[in-house]
Amino acid sequence: MNRSQRVLASASITGLALLFVLALVISYQFQAAGYYSDQAERSRGILIAVQNLNRGLVKAESGQRGFLLTAKASYLDSYLRGVTASQAALIDIARQLKDNNLEQEHLATLRDLVQAKLHELSETVELEKAHRHSEAIAIVQSDRGQDLMDQIQQINGKLLDNERLRLGEHSTAMHAGRLLTGRLFRAGLIGMAVLCATTVVLIWRSLAAQRIAMQALQLNEAKLAEKEHLLRTITDNLPVLISYIDRDEVVRFSNRTYKTWLNRDPAQALGRPLVEAMGPEMYANRQEHIRNVLAGRLTEFQAVLDLPDGPRHHQVTYLPDTTADGRVAGFFALTMDITAMKRIEAQLEQLARHDTLTGLPNRRHFEERLSEFLLQREQGPFALMFLDIDHFKAINDAYGHATGDAALKHFGECLKASVRATDTIARLAGDEFVVLLPGLHQRADAEIVAQKIIKNTRLGFRVNGKALNLTTSIGIAYARESAVTSDLLFGSADEALYAAKNGDRDTFKVMECNGIDPAQRPYRRRSGARLRNEVGASSRDSRAS
Repeated sequence: MNRSQRVLASASITGLALLFVLALVISYQFQAAGYYSDQAERSRGILIAVQNLNRGLVKAESGQRGFLLTAKASYLDSYLRGVTASQAALIDIARQLKDNNLEQEHLATLRDLVQAKLHELSETVELEKAHRHSEAIAIVQSDRGQDLMDQIQQINGKLLDNERLRLGEHSTAMHAGRLLTGRLFRAGLIGMAVLCATTVVLIWRSLAAQRIAMQALQLNEAKLAEKEHLLRTITDNLPVLISYIDRDEVVRFSNRTYKTWLNRDPAQALGRPLVEAMGPEMYANRQEHIRNVLAGRLTEFQAVLDLPDGPRHHQVTYLPDTTADGRVAGFFALTMDITAMKRIEAQLEQLARHDTLTGLPNRRHFEERLSEFLLQREQGPFALMFLDIDHFKAINDAYGHATGDAALKHFGECLKASVRATDTIARLAGDEFVVLLPGLHQRADAEIVAQKIIKNTRLGFRVNGKALNLTTSIGIAYARESAVTSDLLFGSADEALYAAKNGDRDTFKVMECNGIDPAQRPYRRRSGARLRNEVGASSRDSRAS
C-alpha cells in the first residue's frame, strides 16, 4: 500500500470512528424519544381509560334508572354493558398505573368507590327484579349513589390533571429531542459525504478484484448447474420414486417418477409437510418408520399403494442423511415397484400348492389344510372322502392321455358342483381325489354328498365329439370324535374305498373312525396304495381294471 492509500485508509478509519460515535449519540436520542413517546402514549391510554370509566358508569346508571322506571329488558342490557365497560376501564387504569407508586393510593380509592357504586346499582336492579320497586327507588333517591359518583369524578379529575401535565412534559421533551436529533443527523450526513469521498478510490480499486472473483463464481455455478442437471436426468429416468425429506418432515425433492406413478407434478409436493404430500392415512401407517429413519436407522418395508392404474406393491427404503457430526439432516425415500415380482411369487405359490391340470389343491396343500383343521376344529362330526375314477386306466388306453386328462378335469368339476363352499377338494395323484367335509350333523350328511357326486359323475361328458361315461367309487371315513389323526382318517377312507371297489363300484362305503390306533387297522394304502400316491396312478388303475 502506497502513501496515498495509507492516507485514504487512515481518513476512512477516522471517519468511521466519528460516524460510530455520532451513531451512538443519535441512537441514544432515538431511545430517549422512544421512552418519551411510550410515556406519552401511556398518559393518553390513562386519559382514555378514565374517560371510558366515566362513560361506563354513566351508561350503567342510565340503564339502571331506565330499568327501574320501565322494567324493559333493553335498559337492563344497557346497564349490563355499562357495568362491563366500567370494570374493563378500571382494569385498564390499574394496568397503566401499575408502575406509578404516587398514584397507587388514588387507584385504590377509585377501585373501592367504583365497586361500591356498581354494588349500589346491582342492588337496585336485583330489588327491581324481585318486584321490590319501592325499596329500589328508596336507594336511588338517597344521597349515597350521588356521593359515590362525586368522589369518583373528583379522583378521576385528579388523574386526568396529572396525566395531562405529564403528557405536556413528555411532548416538550420529545420536541427538544427531535431538534437535537435533526442537528446530529445533518452532521452525520456531512460526515457520510466526506467518508464516501475518501473511500471511492479504495472501492474503485477493489472492483477489479471483485470482477475476477465474480467470474470465478459464475464458472463454479455453471459447473454446479451442469452437475445438478446430470443428477436430475439420472434420477428422473430411474424406475424408482426418489424423494428427500428434511429433519422437519418437509419434502425438498421428488423425481419425475412422482408424476409417472401418481399423475401429479412433483413441484406441487416441494416445500409441503410430508403429512400433506402423503395424506393423513398413509402418514399414520408410516409414522413409526419415519421416526426410525430420523433416529438414524435404515428402514425397509413393503406397502401396497392404490395408484390411478390400480393397486401396486412397493418396496420402500428410508435412508438417513447423516452429516459429518452425526446429526440426521433428513432422509431419502426410495420406492421400487415390485408388483411384477409379487405376481410371479403368487404364481409360483399357486403352482406349488395347486394341481396344474385341474386347478384343485394338491397333496401338500390338502395335508396342510387337514392338519390345521384337526388342530383348530370345534367338536362335531366330519368326514374324509377318498375317491377315484372307475376303470380310469381303460380310458387312457382306449382314448389316449389327452382324453384321460379331460376326464380328470371333468371329474374335478363334478366334485366342485357337488360339495359346499366350506368343503375342501384336492387331487392327490393320478385319478385319486380327496374331499374334507367339516361341520356335519350326522352320518347321513356325508352320504348325501357322496350320492350327489356319483349322480353328477354319471352324467358323462363329451370330448373331441365323443360321449364318455364315467363312474366313481368313494370311500368315506366318518369321525365323531376329535381325537383322530390324519393317518387314521386316510387309512379308514382307503379301506372304505377298497370295499367299494370290491363290490359293484359306482358306489360308496362308509367307515367310522373311533380313535382306534391306525396300527391295529388294516391299512391297505401302506402297501400298494401308498406306493401309488408317491409314484403314480398305475397301481390303482391295475386294481380298477
